[in-house]
Amino acid sequence: MAVRSAAPAKTARTGKAVAIPQLAWHEVRPAPIVLVSGTETFLAERAIRQLRDFLKLEDPSLEISDVLADSYAPGELLTMASPSLFGQPRLIRVTNVEKCSDTFLAEALDYLENPADDTYVVLRHAGGVRGKNSSTPSGPVSAAASRSSARNSRRTPTGTTSPRPNSARQANG
Repeated sequence: MAVRSAAPAKTARTGKAVAIPQLAWHEVRPAPIVLVSGTETFLAERAIRQLRDFLKLEDPSLEISDVLADSYAPGELLTMASPSLFGQPRLIRVTNVEKCSDTFLAEALDYLENPADDTYVVLRHAGGVRGKNSSTPSGPVSAAASRSSARNSRRTPTGTTSPRPNSARQANG
């Protein structure tokens, strides 16, 4: 099986060790926060589309929103993640995380502390350094995502999807 865990890392806030599953692009699964990282755009888009299709099958009323992290307006993520009047689940796809603004980074880290119910946030990081602290196993995203997935037993643990072919046989670097 291609599910691998990152080496345990201590979180800054709790000091507890957490491990985040590293999945191949074709093994993506719903979680409150999903990070899709890597330079292979085709495979990343495929993973995100596979997740969207899975969630649509689960509930056809899924509301889908897109956010550009590099041109983010303050409060945009919280507005999109706020509860729906009709209780529809939400999928928020965030692209250009590697170019994100300071405002997006701060608000995304705050959101990770208490993610909304029935909301799935997919962060697409195409590589580079910007926003890297939120995509590494020891970063704040890991800690918050692990806590949020532990609170919501209906969902699977938060994972990182790496859109690399044959990633089950490659070491993550």
